[in-house]
Amino acid sequence: MYVIGIVTLLLVPSQIGLPQLVLRETVRAIEADENIATASIIRWSYIAVTLAGLVAIGGLLVFSQTKNAADIAHLILIGLPLILLSSWNALRASVLRAYGWVTRSQIPENVVKPTALLIFIGIVAWAAGGKGVTAGQAIAANVVAVALAFVVGFFLFRMAHKRRNLAHRYQHSLWLWATLALGLTTSLRAISTNLDIVLLGSFGMVEEAGVFKVAALIGAQVGVALQIANIVVAKDVGAALERGQTKEVERILRKSSLLTAAASAALVLFLLAFGRVILDIAFPPAFKEAYWPMIILALAQLVNCFTGSVGLLLNFARKEWSITGALAISTAANVVLNLVLIPQYGALGAAYSSLSSMIIWNAILFRTVSRDLSMNIGIWAGIKDAFQRRSLW
Repeated sequence: MYVIGIVTLLLVPSQIGLPQLVLRETVRAIEADENIATASIIRWSYIAVTLAGLVAIGGLLVFSQTKNAADIAHLILIGLPLILLSSWNALRASVLRAYGWVTRSQIPENVVKPTALLIFIGIVAWAAGGKGVTAGQAIAANVVAVALAFVVGFFLFRMAHKRRNLAHRYQHSLWLWATLALGLTTSLRAISTNLDIVLLGSFGMVEEAGVFKVAALIGAQVGVALQIANIVVAKDVGAALERGQTKEVERILRKSSLLTAAASAALVLFLLAFGRVILDIAFPPAFKEAYWPMIILALAQLVNCFTGSVGLLLNFARKEWSITGALAISTAANVVLNLVLIPQYGALGAAYSSLSSMIIWNAILFRTVSRDLSMNIGIWAGIKDAFQRRSLW
């Protein structure tokens, strides 16, 4: 839906990288047993994300008064609470992960929210007597579901983080500088993710854009293993870094790289074998052309898994600007390659551009980890440890 899409887009500037910052700094403060520092970063991040969210809401209100938005102004008003609620939910999930509540941190967003949304939509559809659900009702159901997730998350948050009457010690310059880098990184990721489709459309290749969208949707599933691994190991990595235990960090991340690479490689092989069948069953015949772009994009995700959680490690090591710089270079390369390859190869050219930019991004980050942190956390180091019977598990 258009309005939900606008709200989702505005979550990027309204969150400005704060969930990553609060996870990192909270883990470090908890490990150092600094209650004041823990309370300070949590409070500061909520204030910052609320202010950013209010700015985003203000911009959306101004947009709703323009002629272009006249038909959806009432829908925008209904969806406004989603900006703050979703941002608060993201911060709360990061805090819960910092306390080691990994599974419970996922319950509000991935269990409560979709279940509540399904129930509310079902009730509205039943009450409508088969007339269908209106756009306003669907957005309202989203708001109620996100609000319920917020309430559940709030009680989980209170169980993990006991409220104390402590003085606050804010590190404004450090946190603002880190937030700027993380916010730019988040924005560049959003641009890079949608760049191929936008450029395909700008060249008049509307059907090719649809093909690429399907290929990207399926190919991205190969990277889910790394995303899950990052959620699981984040606290342990941050805590070990705070203690100065670099060998423990390497052990954790090498093990993670082995597992995620194995899972991702299996998914790539599955797509090679059954990708055409999936496209035939799930999509119209026109999307058969998505097979090779899908495989190429799956390989791009596999490259990501082979180098390991380099982005996570650099963030916890407070090297966030290295991540931003690497992403800026890879995004620029993606733009150039897309402009060169799309006119001749269409969706396939866009897929090759994405693969190339992913290789560039990971190569820079891998080199940065090796140079600045003197660590090797990729799959090859993990395999070497396993063959040498070192303590990997």
